[in-house]
Amino acid sequence: MKKILLATTMIVATAGVAAADVTVSGSGRMGIVYAEVGGTDATRIAYRLRLNFDASKETDGGITFGGRFRAQATDGTTGALWNNAKVYAKYNGFTVEVGNTETAYDAAALLYASEFGFIGSTTAGYAFQNYTSYRSSEYTAAQVDRLGVYVAYSADTFNARLSVVTPDQNGSINTSLPAGAKEEVSVSADYSFGDFVVSGAYASSGNFIDGNDIYFLGGEYKFNDALSAGLLVNGGDDADGGVTVTAYGRYTTGAVTFGGFIGTNDLNTNQDDIGGGLGISYDIGGATVDATIQRGFNDDTYADLGVNFSF
Repeated sequence: MKKILLATTMIVATAGVAAADVTVSGSGRMGIVYAEVGGTDATRIAYRLRLNFDASKETDGGITFGGRFRAQATDGTTGALWNNAKVYAKYNGFTVEVGNTETAYDAAALLYASEFGFIGSTTAGYAFQNYTSYRSSEYTAAQVDRLGVYVAYSADTFNARLSVVTPDQNGSINTSLPAGAKEEVSVSADYSFGDFVVSGAYASSGNFIDGNDIYFLGGEYKFNDALSAGLLVNGGDDADGGVTVTAYGRYTTGAVTFGGFIGTNDLNTNQDDIGGGLGISYDIGGATVDATIQRGFNDDTYADLGVNFSF
């Protein structure tokens, strides 16, 4: 009888595991980065490994519940750093996330469209804006009370998002926060029609900085399967940012994609009004070899060469 009960228990437990969707995915990169800033130049080896741990399960009523947490190791860190988790529910086009969530501003389509290079950098575009981003930053000990709530809706080619991120949910003293830190509230929306994509976003108190209200507008047109181009506008009240206008384009032939961007920024402190760059990506099947060379608004030069892969 005990053996029968034990076998029954194991079958039930195994069935429960099989019903859930548990996956491990991630990405890696490695390469060489060169930067000349303020007359000082340096070359370094850059790398990053990221692992995503996801689990989800669908109820009988069709609601999907799930969660994710992440480990990431980057050059310059002493070891892998773990992000706090997010949990979510999805149903009929709606998504609600709580915890270490997406943010509406960061999730806007086209926000990163001008990025080139194996570490995805751009000296124009959003580079001068301050906003909360969970996509690239590791979760640190100073963020133990940080909480995000994210709501998204998708219908065909339309997407809308709203997020609220509280830097210190419990009101404890956190010396890492800026003085007078405020909640970041952001919204974004995207729509695709034919060969056009348009996107917009707005954030109040971006990156928890009181008065740092920023905006983003973007549009892209796909001429054919090989060629696309777009225009991005990033601006707001942040004294360090000004308004940046960036035009970019990509052309693919076979396994090779060529790209470039040119941008202008209206800050009086800039040494140059114009910045830009060129990039190339070669698909080797399961990975890409990427390279870029860029010139910033302060006569800064940036270049990189490396490999990106995902699994």
